Amino acid sequence: MRGLAWDEHVVPLMVRAPFDEAKHPRDPRGRWAHSLTHLRSTAAARAALGAEMDAQGLPPDSPLRGVLQYDVRGTHKLVHRDEAGRIDAGIDYRYQKRLRTQSHHIEINNMRVLPKRQGIGSAMIADLARQYPDAKEMAVYGAVENAKPFYAMTGAKFVPWSHMGEWDAAAVDRLRRTQASRAAFDEAKHPRVPRGHHGGGEFAHIAGELAEHPPRQPAEAIDTGRNTFAGADKKLAAAVDKKLAAPQMLRAGGLGRPGLPPYRESVQRVRDAILREIATQPGALEMGKAWYPNERKHAERRAKAYGVSPAQAAGVMAATSPRASYDINQRVTDEILDAVPRLREAAEPVAEAGGGVMGTFRDEGVRIALGESPDTALGGLKQRSFFNNMMWPGQTDDVTVDTWMMDTMAQGLGMTHDQAAHLGREKVGGSPLGYLLAADATRDAAKRLGIAPDQAQAAYWIARQQALGIVNPSAQQGRTKRGSAGRLRARGEVGAA
Repeated sequence: MRGLAWDEHVVPLMVRAPFDEAKHPRDPRGRWAHSLTHLRSTAAARAALGAEMDAQGLPPDSPLRGVLQYDVRGTHKLVHRDEAGRIDAGIDYRYQKRLRTQSHHIEINNMRVLPKRQGIGSAMIADLARQYPDAKEMAVYGAVENAKPFYAMTGAKFVPWSHMGEWDAAAVDRLRRTQASRAAFDEAKHPRVPRGHHGGGEFAHIAGELAEHPPRQPAEAIDTGRNTFAGADKKLAAAVDKKLAAPQMLRAGGLGRPGLPPYRESVQRVRDAILREIATQPGALEMGKAWYPNERKHAERRAKAYGVSPAQAAGVMAATSPRASYDINQRVTDEILDAVPRLREAAEPVAEAGGGVMGTFRDEGVRIALGESPDTALGGLKQRSFFNNMMWPGQTDDVTVDTWMMDTMAQGLGMTHDQAAHLGREKVGGSPLGYLLAADATRDAAKRLGIAPDQAQAAYWIARQQALGIVNPSAQQGRTKRGSAGRLRARGEVGAA
């Protein structure tokens, strides 16, 4: 589908398939029996389901249509019909007998049940497990907060801040052997947090199994402005697609970058490149999960060592990070924190300690060390996202897009690194096009992996460097190895689709 708001542009294929009595059995008293039907998610099947929902008068914007008629991610649909044969619930899911491109045998992408608290959803989850006796594990991706207690009730386990739930082999086996619970939802068992970036009300824990955790977007996190093109209005979406489609030329002549697919397709391609890179490097995913929590610990240690707050320590590191390798970023952060609080307003001599960091960014770090709020001192989207990621690891939707993340677009969109860097400098509506594309792709990859966006970004950051021979990216980035990476890019060995 072209465009950002792809679901708004879908024109249903109206297929008036004849009603098949055999597909809607009646009970001995002549009433329609509840039925569950598994279908391959083909274009014809989705169109037929759309026609059936048309016939029963379901509104065009019904979320159930989104699951059964519009969602094309899954390999199958599970359809529930009530006593009258009307579709009232559905699941879009992927099934893979031999795990080649997914992590679980059954993966739920989307689910909607119109009648509430009747046990229909639980029955559908259990039926999924029974439909595939060889399936060992199931997962649900992109679960919203309000749905997590339901999935947990059926045996899924969530980790804090994750939107992926997993049923392990034992839980799947229990689903096959037992009837789904029809117990009424008990609000008292699912307390909510008072605030969050959606206005509050998110569930604090799932059925007592998880400890209460902070809201997804901490109130103290600094505002990063527009950090996504997802959900953009039609006018902006069209402008983004138009910009991507047009090849960009260099001022001095020559091709800056080729024309690219529409935004949503480009995001999906870059997402897949991120997932492939992470999958090729054993250990990168686990290292990525730990990277930002470790940086938070570094900030706390620096705070104690230099007599500043953790926010100042993280702020100085964020300020001095643009266009600086990790090791230089670390060194300059320590030099500024060591010198500025002692020099106070007479801090100009610290400029001599800022080798490897541009003056503007070094000055921002000095201002933070002197006591200015990171919220007012930090200017760039990358710096502000990096600060939030270090201060609240795993708790925000912010993505730090640095030079290494340009490789995601080079790999996913078949460009050279220089062409990806050109895309990274382009803007639409005042927002950085390449940055937001890479950030949205990282968020999509995080959903597939069941982790936070910053964890996915860190995992790719590590995996990409390991693929180029940097064994310990956090210690070695920026020196001779970085030069080797540049030579690889120059020879065209980086950026293949």
